[in-house]
Amino acid sequence: MEELVWQNLQEGFKTLLGYIEWVYMVVFILVTWLFNSYTFSKSKAGHLNVLQRIPPHVWAVIIGMLLAIFWVWGFDCNSKDCIVGLFFTLIFAMVIYKFGIGKLLEYAAKKRLKT
Repeated sequence: MEELVWQNLQEGFKTLLGYIEWVYMVVFILVTWLFNSYTFSKSKAGHLNVLQRIPPHVWAVIIGMLLAIFWVWGFDCNSKDCIVGLFFTLIFAMVIYKFGIGKLLEYAAKKRLKT
């Protein structure tokens, strides 16, 4: 019984990974990180005060939705499976971004700028 449950979980996870648009996820993570690092940097605070009133996680959702709209339009993604895949990809990418990819990118950028 336990083996059957484990097998069903593995197949469900494989199905979920099959829905994910990996290129969209990478583009989302990079664009969100670049936008947040530029908008919320201390040296640019003067002319970006309006954008700084909205928290970064809300900007991540806005950027993800805009990218999804451009993705649907640009890649002619009109099927239900494609839309569901973009939704799962957005959620998956936001979780990965919050789990530390953003911090890893910041560390790499600081290391790169020092040398």
